[in-house]
Amino acid sequence: MASAGPAGGGAAAAAAAADAAAALAAYNQLGANAQEIMTYFTQQHRFRFIRSLHSAGGGALLCDEFAPPAGNNQPQFLRKLVIKQPLTNFRDTDIAYEITILDQLRGSEHIAQIVTYVDVNAANRNANSALRRPYFVMQFSPGGTLRQWVGPAHTEDVLWSIFLCYNVVVDEFMPQDFEHSIAPLIKMIDFGEANIDPNAADAVRENIYNIGIIMLSLAAQYDFSQDVLQAFQRPVTAAMIRTGNRGPPPTRTVNSNASWAFLTNPDYSDDFRELVALCLAVNVLERPSLSSLLALCTAKIYGVSTRRSALSMLMFNAAV
Repeated sequence: MASAGPAGGGAAAAAAAADAAAALAAYNQLGANAQEIMTYFTQQHRFRFIRSLHSAGGGALLCDEFAPPAGNNQPQFLRKLVIKQPLTNFRDTDIAYEITILDQLRGSEHIAQIVTYVDVNAANRNANSALRRPYFVMQFSPGGTLRQWVGPAHTEDVLWSIFLCYNVVVDEFMPQDFEHSIAPLIKMIDFGEANIDPNAADAVRENIYNIGIIMLSLAAQYDFSQDVLQAFQRPVTAAMIRTGNRGPPPTRTVNSNASWAFLTNPDYSDDFRELVALCLAVNVLERPSLSSLLALCTAKIYGVSTRRSALSMLMFNAAV
């Protein structure tokens, strides 16, 4: 037993040395602007670079933040953060727009938040500063991306809670570019590439459909979003939707892109299956409104706190 301590200490030291070597190798691959901004945060805000998450050039920089040292003590680890900055000049506008969107989403329950260290307003940037180009620092979520939830089985309680979380849905959840397709360690929604549809009604109906695709994927344990991206023709199923509340209710038929296997799955309630089917209605006018969707989901989980406990680590735009 006497040798266990030194051996364990040696292993820890070796692991730390290996991590430091890996971080240095990754740092040396960063672009000049990424190195410059990383140096600034290392010197001014006690950041320690770990690795680049989006690409070797440094579009998203994962870092540890440390508290100021007290006396002769070593600095204490505070949290992991991500610095996002443009890889190329033509991405400056995207990053600036992403900052605008994230500012609008401050306080959203499942959106990783901007962490403010210095004013990121362009008007206050010095042309010679490391911060002369758009950038932002954001929370890092270790809980996994939503796509990683597709596959394992989830109880209906958890699915209702996820349903409720879609007060704001961004199309870019479904990545289409090569950079995302290689499944990096972090997936970050490019809010800078999001568009605001001038026709609010069309935007809501499209978002409702995307909600349905995600919920169908989670329930059926298959990623239907890939079919959508590749323009596969979704099967049309005649879903029977109840229209009454008492006795054997009358029904109406809605053509939906929900799969027949899901619509007949006894593991889920009629309410849940019918709501997913309506979100995926072929006729956009038959899809529910956001207000009715919110009302039903709220009614389903109201007062049952355990139904939300599984979502405590879920964030939609930054995760391992």
